[in-house]
Amino acid sequence: MACEFVKEDRFWMVYMISNQKRMTLLTYNGDEMPPSYLVGELTTVISSIRFS
Repeated sequence: MACEFVKEDRFWMVYMISNQKRMTLLTYNGDEMPPSYLVGELTTVISSIRFS
């Protein structure tokens, strides 16, 4: 699950990854929207997280 939003002139991306026993919540924020290459890299890294 993921969402992106702007609050108080800050850009936020929030990702949540979970299974039945664990949950990881990741956040990113910045003064401006990140370039698409960075969004793609973050998405690739985050989607590679696996629980064992």
